[in-house]
Amino acid sequence: MDTSCLEQAKLALRRNKEGIMLSLSKCSSIQELANVVNPSGQRYYKLNLQNLVEGRQTTLEFRQHSSTVQYDKVSAWIRFCVRLCENSVSLEQSPLLHVEESISLDKQFDDLFRNVIRDPALYDFYRKRKQVLAFDDEGDACCLDCVNGRGCSK
Repeated sequence: MDTSCLEQAKLALRRNKEGIMLSLSKCSSIQELANVVNPSGQRYYKLNLQNLVEGRQTTLEFRQHSSTVQYDKVSAWIRFCVRLCENSVSLEQSPLLHVEESISLDKQFDDLFRNVIRDPALYDFYRKRKQVLAFDDEGDACCLDCVNGRGCSK
């Protein structure tokens, strides 16, 4: 008996990353994908596909970034989302980004930017942000010198 994409997602979301990736890979329509990433038609997830499902607009919504007035953060986030969407459409095959739990986050990060985002400037920006966040959990500092109290180096 073949279970639906939604049923697989419900099972997978209680399990491991491999199960989640399997559920995503079995989706064959926007509706099935939306059922995985927005269970019960809810909008308040990091990725909201409900406009596509309801036919209200041909948009999707990213709800992950924190509020900021820093231009470099806003600009990088917008470019990241655009590159993610544009480059994902043009991929010849779906890159299952390291289903194995044993692959390091650094390797997953590198592979995401190398295989999907494909923007060296964004890679450098987020690599530096990753270093800053390693010292500053709030992400308020703009550079390592600010984190270390030596004054801004920008």
